Amino acid sequence: MKAEQNELVTRIGPGTPCGAVLRQYWQPVALVDEFDPQLDPRMAQRPVKAVRVLGQDLVLFRDQQGRWGLLDRDCPHRGADLSFGRHEGDGLRCPFHGWKFDAAGACLETPAEPTGSKLCERVRQRSYPVVEQSGILFGWFGEPGTEPPPFPQFDCFVAPSTHTFAFKGLWNANWLQAFEVGIDPAHPSFLHRFLNDAALVPVDDTHTYWYSVFTSFAGPVDKAAMRNQRTQFISLPDYIPKAGRHNRWGFNADEQRTTTYLGMGEEDINVHDQWAVESMGPIQDRTREHLGTSDKVIMANRRMLLKAIETVQAGGTAPGVADAALAPQMQGPDTVDGIAPAGEWPTWWQERVRHRRDGAPWIAKAPTAAETA
Repeated sequence: MKAEQNELVTRIGPGTPCGAVLRQYWQPVALVDEFDPQLDPRMAQRPVKAVRVLGQDLVLFRDQQGRWGLLDRDCPHRGADLSFGRHEGDGLRCPFHGWKFDAAGACLETPAEPTGSKLCERVRQRSYPVVEQSGILFGWFGEPGTEPPPFPQFDCFVAPSTHTFAFKGLWNANWLQAFEVGIDPAHPSFLHRFLNDAALVPVDDTHTYWYSVFTSFAGPVDKAAMRNQRTQFISLPDYIPKAGRHNRWGFNADEQRTTTYLGMGEEDINVHDQWAVESMGPIQDRTREHLGTSDKVIMANRRMLLKAIETVQAGGTAPGVADAALAPQMQGPDTVDGIAPAGEWPTWWQERVRHRRDGAPWIAKAPTAAETA
């Protein structure tokens, strides 16, 4: 890949071509669990969090009516940090001069202004739509005045909360190398003993949160047990992995020689991918790569991304779930973990999908996309 192409596909901040593409999709901004006082006692008195998504500094809060507010973090008065604002039930009040904003960004009060001032009526703080799905809060960062696309109806989002569990973790690396490790077809045979898929959202150019939604097609999930399994390796409330470059990702040479292929344990699959992604550096230099036949998916994805950037720059719509016309097709499971028998994979995966969906107590008994294709 040429250096200018690598720059194009990795930079995602406001005003960047790739950032414009990603802003046409719903992006995860936080877990609902992050507002649970049992997991973060600070939330009992003040359900407010500073978040950073796509290189933007934001404040996320829940008001006394249960509405979610996602606002630009800099106060529109003098730019002070609204994540330190006073939570007053119906909105956030900036401690600098007392300007107050509700969950939709409307200015409620400007107390230092003279009586009769209309300034408050002319001021709004930029707010972003928020949707709660399967324990994740998603925000949409499209241009002001444009409508967000319908939310995709994948099984993980249609399933009731009793049958889903969401979690996340922070990686110190660019979004694209984090994404590419997830679609790399050759690496699981070496790096992992089993497969696991996750969605990713860029925090900024050099940090990425992965999000996973676990969906049960049988009985309800035990959220506490699933969370406890993962907090052995990831610290709450900021969801930062305990392993990293600072401790060589827990690498043990003796383990690599005698027990596992990588030498970083068997219990936490995420640290395997974390090492692969972070060890490339904050932003991978793709000009030094030598891609092979097994990298066809990687190459195809990069071509699609470059094409999407070109389309959006020309005023078009990014592909997939960003396209409202395709929303009816965005349903059902799109992957199956497993190794198909040689020569039987075209029918094997469809049978696995059908069997899993037929056994789910909560799913509407409708044909899958594969069955109607």
